[in-house]
Amino acid sequence: LGALEVPFPVLLDPDGTALRAWKVYAFPTSFLIGRDGRIRYAVYGAFAWDSPEILAAVDTLLDEPFPSP
Repeated sequence: LGALEVPFPVLLDPDGTALRAWKVYAFPTSFLIGRDGRIRYAVYGAFAWDSPEILAAVDTLLDEPFPSP
């Protein structure tokens, strides 16, 4: 498989620390993190990133303002 460039960070958890802390029980599990650092959207299992539901969730998060310091 070739590399795919994406305009967002992709985090890996090779030792399972986040998996246990976030109580992940399905693979794959994907989270969208809001500007405030909280999990705002979670998808369990395989899905299409270009589906209308996912695109709407991403657009909603991108439209939110940055939190005040």
